[in-house]
Amino acid sequence: METRKPRLLILVTLSELGGAQTAVSLLLPGLVDRFEVTLAARGRGPLRDAAEAASVPYVELKHVRRAINPWQDALGLLELVRLCRRLRPDIVHVHS
Repeated sequence: METRKPRLLILVTLSELGGAQTAVSLLLPGLVDRFEVTLAARGRGPLRDAAEAASVPYVELKHVRRAINPWQDALGLLELVRLCRRLRPDIVHVHS
């Protein structure tokens, strides 16, 4: 009987150059053998390229932002709830 890999959702605020993004980029190749990984972040920067290189699905977030804005924050929360309901991750790893 074959067991499925645990589903891992990695969330990062922005797909830009930075410490969290670099750490995630370096982790991805080592995670894909043990986990069913999905990476979600805002934008199409270097983090998306790292996901593509590691054959990890990338979800571009539209409402999650760094700046505090009650309306955008509510939309961002809704976006993340919907993503989690769709993917049903076993583990959620959050940065930024």
